[in-house]
Formats: sequence, structure tokens, C-alpha cells
Amino acid sequence: MCIFYNKAMFSKHCKSNNFIMGCIPFGECRAKTCSDGSPGTFVFDHCRYSGYVAEGLLALLPVPVRNLLPPETPFLVSLHDVGKVSPGFEGKYFIKLLRKYAPSWESLFINGDVTTDHATIGARSLQRRFGLLGDHPLISAVAAHHGFRPSSILATNDGPWQNERVELIRALAEEFGIAPESAAKASAPVDLLTGITCVADWIASDEEFFPPNEPPLSSDDGRKRAANALVQCGFVRPSFRRGLSFWDVFGFNPRPAQSAFLEEISSPGVYVLEAPMGMGKTEAALYAAYKLVEAGCHSGLYFALPTRLTSDRIHDRVRAFLQAVSIGGSAVKLAHGQAWLKEFESGAEGSDREAGTRPPPWFNPSKRGLLFPFAVGTIDQALLAVLNVKHSFVRSFGLAGKVVVLDEVHSYDAYTGTLLDELVKRLRELGCTVIILSATLTAARRAALFGSDAPAGDGYPLLAGVRAGTEERIVRSLEPPPSRSVRLRWIDASAMSPLEEAVAKARTGCNVLCIANTVATAQEWFRSLKATMAENEFPVGLLHSKFTGTDRERIEKDWMSKLGKPPKTGSDPRPCGSILVATQIVEQSVDIDADWMLSELAPADMLLQRLGRLWRHDREARPVSEPELAVVCARMPADDLSDLPSDTKELESFFGRGVWVYAPYILLRTFETLRDRKVVCVPDDIRPLLEIVYSETIPDSELHKSLYADMKAKAAKLRQLARMGEADSLPTRDDNEESAETRYNSRPTVSLLLVRDLDAAASRSAASATLLDGQSVSISLFQRNFKVTRALYVNLVQVAPNDTLREEKLNHRTEILSQHFFASETPLVCLWDLESGALRLQGSGADTGYRYTTELGAVRMRNEEASSSHNAGNADDPDFFFDNGNDW
Repeated sequence: MCIFYNKAMFSKHCKSNNFIMGCIPFGECRAKTCSDGSPGTFVFDHCRYSGYVAEGLLALLPVPVRNLLPPETPFLVSLHDVGKVSPGFEGKYFIKLLRKYAPSWESLFINGDVTTDHATIGARSLQRRFGLLGDHPLISAVAAHHGFRPSSILATNDGPWQNERVELIRALAEEFGIAPESAAKASAPVDLLTGITCVADWIASDEEFFPPNEPPLSSDDGRKRAANALVQCGFVRPSFRRGLSFWDVFGFNPRPAQSAFLEEISSPGVYVLEAPMGMGKTEAALYAAYKLVEAGCHSGLYFALPTRLTSDRIHDRVRAFLQAVSIGGSAVKLAHGQAWLKEFESGAEGSDREAGTRPPPWFNPSKRGLLFPFAVGTIDQALLAVLNVKHSFVRSFGLAGKVVVLDEVHSYDAYTGTLLDELVKRLRELGCTVIILSATLTAARRAALFGSDAPAGDGYPLLAGVRAGTEERIVRSLEPPPSRSVRLRWIDASAMSPLEEAVAKARTGCNVLCIANTVATAQEWFRSLKATMAENEFPVGLLHSKFTGTDRERIEKDWMSKLGKPPKTGSDPRPCGSILVATQIVEQSVDIDADWMLSELAPADMLLQRLGRLWRHDREARPVSEPELAVVCARMPADDLSDLPSDTKELESFFGRGVWVYAPYILLRTFETLRDRKVVCVPDDIRPLLEIVYSETIPDSELHKSLYADMKAKAAKLRQLARMGEADSLPTRDDNEESAETRYNSRPTVSLLLVRDLDAAASRSAASATLLDGQSVSISLFQRNFKVTRALYVNLVQVAPNDTLREEKLNHRTEILSQHFFASETPLVCLWDLESGALRLQGSGADTGYRYTTELGAVRMRNEEASSSHNAGNADDPDFFFDNGNDW
């Protein structure tokens, strides 16, 4: 029965409770304002609307997750705003009501003697009513439902207001048919309860669904309105075609290893699939997800990857997969820091909207992305669920009950790896199936992902898993693909230029891929190649992250067209000889098929990943008889390693700038393990190589001991930093997720917006600009235009800050860009000189120390000068570090 507080009921309430006119009766307290500022929705009505929404959200959860929450959850959710029955809240928004019913409280409110934080008032009120501790899930959920839990819940001493809150609780218990004493003390995962409370509150607060100026809805009408709101938002149960075979979904039969994997993934659990590149791990994981969702075990899918670029590419594949398995098609949410750019582009083209495959706009805010049934994004979006960051529990609730695929897990350092271990643990508690994919995972790293119940196994390819519920451990060796031998040899860069052979190979028709460990080295190689070869002799390209978005997309499309998968029909655009110089970004994100490969020394697992770009696709003919990898050392050490120093800076003269990118100990062990090898067999040698290089058994030499100790100390520091950022239960920080650190980066970057010209209006409220890529835009200080924002973003480049850029970033902010960037991300505007490529700060005209060309990208001028004298630079120069491109 719905309670309507008319005058008769109000009088009865006052009489039955010996009401003292010292507060506003709860039936008159308001929770929402109308557009004109007048009192809107009553507190009681908003609370029950939130409970109705929670009923609908619960129904959408798979049974195992639903069982984690008590059946009284809708009632518990409805209690989230009982603290609005308070002098602070009502005085803040409805001072006339306070003056009418409780004038004695008006002066206390005006003097700031009462708190206005209704979340903490509500939490404290519930503590008093039910005798609960402050860390009880209900108290925590009410206190934190606006994003974070205050460090302390202050005691309230507002006399008759507490009596009214108790009456509100009684009325809500009657509305939901609940015995309040037992319900309030029910146990529940705190992040799940807080998450469903927060989401239900958001929807019940949406004026599109629950206008604040309309009369109270009856119980039946309120539940119908809540159900309709959930549908309109996009909360729907997946509808899959039943009984589809692997062939039905992908158009080809599964390989033996895929079939064996799918035989084992018949129930929820945590599963690790280790298999070589190109073996179809993605398809296997997606089909397993289909079977688990079809069986009702799970409610959706999140596919997590290391970078935005890999996320964008997998997003297209997952969208095609869902079109095949779902009835009527299903949208896939893209979830990463710049997902809106691609979604805006798709919306502008109109194709997604016409096909009904765009996620509803309710999920556009980044903290809501994981709530959508199907999403693809970076691992960082999921890691925010375990960090002490505002609304982390919303992400936990969004992931709960889904199949979560974690791809390329070998690519993370000790910092992110520690967070990843905690995430896997949390996902298991949230009723998820976790499928972990990797080509190069060590046994120790696999064990850490499982925790204390890790299954042991040393085969390769390998499936290892733990079934949920029974905790049954699974270890199964899978049938490997045909073995492929790759010839291995070494090049001593101090004796000959490694690029001489690359040019010679290209002249015989080979398409060569040269992978450097740093942007600076890649740029040097490219310049050297251009100086060595005849003009337009064969195509030469450079790919790294220090290009603008426009240029990087152009370069990637060009080279993926040249060196990608052969077309099924028509002529192959593959050139007869070419050289692409790139950094680590091609290890995971770019479909490149090289005939011959040159690479700087890197850890064994990274070299194996790079081999995935050598002879990647089947071709009828190649200009060389076998695949070959040439590994470059700056200088080859003596056979007994007696000339190798333990100092990292001195070690650079042997192993190159990679010593500032990767652990020198791992580089040394990789060199020792591969030095005498003539051939590497894939996949046969993957497991043995990894276990030797990453073994905890240290060779007995002072060099090894010193480098190993240094590596372990750094890893321990990273793990400690990661644990410091984790949330014990609910977040206590009220800052936004933009400040959360899911990756450790000791080398900060600054964004530069590259323009050809900028003409600011005299009012400083508007400007017109011609961007580097030639687009002309009008920028307004007051109006947001997503087309303009996208144009600005694709003309950004990230560089390492020098003194000039640090000072500019500290002392100046380009206000005209405030509608297009977060305050912390506002770029520095740089004017680009067409002739020299020099970048100068707009306004002051100061030289940034960088130049930009569409061939080289952003170049630090000091690096150019250093390269001409073969000066290797120094450890403080971030351009010599790992090319992650902050692409997450």
C-alpha cells in the first residue's frame, strides 16, 4: 500500500507520535526541487522510487549474484536518503518549509550549527535505530552512496528529527512488506549493496523518468515507471540465439586447442589460456562467454585490454560477435578515456544509430560504462573497481555477474600486476567468470593470478582453471599448432650499422620491420635509413606514439594496408621491398606481417611477442626462404661477461637504451639464454625460454646478484605503491577518477595542441584556429561542440616536459579550451612553423625545444643534436623510455 500524506493522515501521525512542532514531519520533507526552485518530490516518494528501481536491477542479475544480496535489498536501498529528513538538508534547499514547521531550527541552520550532509546524517540515524556498527554494509552504503565514504560519521543531536526519520523507516518497511529489524542487520557485500544503491538513486533522481513536479505515484504505477526507466536507460537482459555452434558464430570450425578449451569452460570459474599468437584465443574466449551467458550463468561481458588502440580493434570484433549471437543485435559499449571520440565519429556517420547498435546515452559518463551489459575497454576501467577512487563500487556492481576477459596480461609491470591480482580476487567474489589470455605468461605469474589455490602445470599451450563453487582445479595441455622455426642471430652495432642489412634485405624485395625500444632510437634509425637509401627507392615508414592522432591513424592504416593480411580477392597492395621502423606499440596493436625482422634486445617475452609480427600470415611466396630475427646489441659482451658493469648507465653501452626501459637483469638473462641459439621454435620454446629467463634461481656472480637485487627492490616498491592505492572496502577519496593511477609512470608527459594559426577574439571568449592537419575550427569559451573537441584531440601530441613547458603549464592555462578538456588535461597551444617544424608556445612565442614533422613526429631537438654525435643521452630524458604512449 502506498502512503499518501494528506491533512487527515498528517494529523493522525502527529497525534499518534505525540508530535512536537519542532521539526518538519517526514511526510512533508522534500528530496528534490523543481526547475523553478520550488519544492518537488517528497523524501518518502523518492526513497520508495529508488527501491522500485532496485527491484528491477536485482531481477536483471544472474541468480548467483542475486543470491549475494539479501531479499530485502530494495528496502535497504530505499533507506539511502532518510538523512534528508534533517534541518540541515531541508534548510539548505527548502528554507520556507523549515521556517513554517520548525522556525527554531532556522537560526541554527543559518549559523552553520547543523550539518547539511544528508548521507552521513542518514548513516548515523540508522546506526542509532538498529544498533549497527559503523562498518556494517547498510551504514556504509548509505554513507557512501554519493561516491565515497567519509572518514567519520558524526553524531547527530537533532532531537525530534530522529523520531521522524524512524517513522520514515517504518513507513518504508511497510511499503516493501519488510520486517525492518531483521532486514537492516542482513549481511551483503558492501560494494554490491553500495553500487546498486547508487545506481538506483541515479535513475530515481532522473527528472525524465520521475519529474519532481508530478503528484506521488501509487505503488503499482511507481513500479511500472521504474521498469520503464530501466528499459529506457538500457538495462535489459541479454537475448541470445540458442544452440549456436562455433561455426555459426565465426564461420570456421574451432582448432583442436580451442575445442579442448571450450570443453572445460562449462561452468563459472577463473581460467587462464596460454597459447601462442594467432591461435584464436579471442574467438575461444568469446564463444565461452556466449555459452555461459546463454546458460544463464552470467549477464554480460567485459573484454579488457592493455591499450585504447587494442580496445578499439577488439570492440569491432566483439560487435560483430554479438550481431551473430544476439536476437535483434546488441550494442557494445566502448570504455576507455577517449571512447567518446570514436562514439561521436560513429554517431556522425549514422550507421550505428540506424542499425540500433549504439549504447544508450545514459551510459556515456565514464563511471557508468561498465554497467552496460556488453563492453570492451582498457583494463584500467576495471582496475578502478579496486582503487580508492570515487564511485569505485559502481564499477564493481557493473562487473558483477559478467564474463570478464583479461587479454595480454603479460604486458603489465609489478604495479599494475598487483592491482590486477586484486581485481581477479574481487571478480571471483562478485560472481564473475574470469578468462585470462596470454601468449607469454610465466608459471609464477599465473600462480599469482589465482592466489592460494593456483593449479600447477608446465605444458604449452595450457589451460589452467579453478571452477567456482567446487573449487575444482583444472590443468590441461592443449594441442599446439605446427611448430615454426625462426632463425636467430646477433648484430653488434659497434661493429656495423644494423640498418645496412635492413636496407639490403629490402632491396631484395623483403618487407622489413625494425623494432626499437625507445622513440628516440626509432627516430634515429629512420633518419639514418633516409640518408642511406636513394630517394623513393622503396617505402620507408616510422610508427610510434609521439604523432598526433591524425598522423598516427594515417600511418597505421597505410602500413596495415601494405603489410597486413592478404586480401581474399583482388590484388595484394604489399610492396616489393619496404622498411617500417617502429617501437613496442606494434607488439600488440598492429596487424603487421614482416618478411624479415630487426629488433633491439628486449626481454624474452617481448621478443616472442615481436616474433608474432614475423611471417604472421600464410602467403604463397616470400623473398626469403625462412623467417629470421636479427637482435641488436649496442656492443656484444665478452663470452664470460667479464666486461659487463653492474651500473645501469654503463650497461647502456652494451644493451642500449633498453636498460632504461626494461629490468637490466632480465635483459642480461635473455641475452645469456639466447646468445648461443641459432633457432627459436615457436611455440615449443616459449615455455622453456620464459622459465629460464624469469627463474628465481640466480646465477652465482656479483653482477647477477646486484642486478637481481635492484630489480626486486624496484618491484617491491611498485607493489607497495599499488597496495597504497587500493580501497580496503569503499573509497574514502572524493576526487574524481581522472586522478587515479592504474599505471605507474615516473616520467610525466605534457600535451601540446599543434596549430598552424590561432586568432583569438578581442573578448577572449572565442577563437578561430587552423589545426596542424588543416582543419579549421571555431572555439568558444562558453559552448561545447563535440566536433570541435574531436578535431582538437586528434591534433594533440604528448611530450616530455622541459623547464619551459613546466613553467608554462604551472603559470598559464588556456581558458579558451575549458569546454573541451578537463582542467588537469588542458594542453599547451603551440604554433607550428611550416618550414622548420619548430613548435613555439602560443602567446609568449617561447621555443618549446621540440619540432614536429609528419614523418618523424615530435622530436626533442636536443636528441637530434645528440644523435649526430652518437651520444646516447641520459636517464633523465623520458624520450629514451618505454613507448607506452599513455594509451589507456
